[in-house]
Amino acid sequence: MLNVNGDATSCRVINSASVNFTPIRQNAGSFFESGEYAVFWGTRYATDRFGTDDIRGWSNVFGGNFKFDISNVADIGLTGTVRIGSGRSNAAYAVGPVLTVAPFTNANITIGYNIIGFENRDFGLAR
Repeated sequence: MLNVNGDATSCRVINSASVNFTPIRQNAGSFFESGEYAVFWGTRYATDRFGTDDIRGWSNVFGGNFKFDISNVADIGLTGTVRIGSGRSNAAYAVGPVLTVAPFTNANITIGYNIIGFENRDFGLAR
């Protein structure tokens, strides 16, 4: 919770771009997806002023997700993400495997695990 007495100003500019590619292969006249490859970039400029304190800067998130089909209802892959703060002086990353299962048409259940990276002090105490 944030309580402010006096002047406070906050402004955000946020944008993101995502590119996804799904290669299709043909087998005996039928078409099959053989995997999925995606990259992501998100950027944010934020400025906050609380009284005499003025905080501003850019942050970026870059990510990639690469999945390979192991059957017509399951795929396995790897995902990775990097967060970079203002001035490139603060960076965090996460990398881990992903398993996706499609129990029926137009539905996916995805389970992943961060092997390394993105540690959170709030959740770390719960382990």
